[in-house]
Amino acid sequence: ERKGKADVALEYGLTKKLLEVVKMIETGDLDGAHRYLSGKGMKELGVKECHFAYSLLYAARKDVKKSMDCAAKSIGAGMPKAAFSVKSSDLFGPLTGHQGFDNLQVQKDE
Repeated sequence: ERKGKADVALEYGLTKKLLEVVKMIETGDLDGAHRYLSGKGMKELGVKECHFAYSLLYAARKDVKKSMDCAAKSIGAGMPKAAFSVKSSDLFGPLTGHQGFDNLQVQKDE
């Protein structure tokens, strides 16, 4: 656990369940995280947290386009853009370092 990670979770209102999924991704269980997200994820986490987790998952897989799309949906559902930072997870580096992140177009789920 990174020092201060609990403070980041508290600051952005990240739930314990989301943090469990983040930990799965950070420890390399990408397939397990994907199975959870595509199964119970949306129901248990809700739109903003499920898309946040998907964004992290795709960032870990180095798929910046999908990570960016999921971040836009999460932000559109109410997640603060600032939550997508290396303070939340080092794995967000490819996303936040991408030139398009600053101009991210927020997407709202219909």
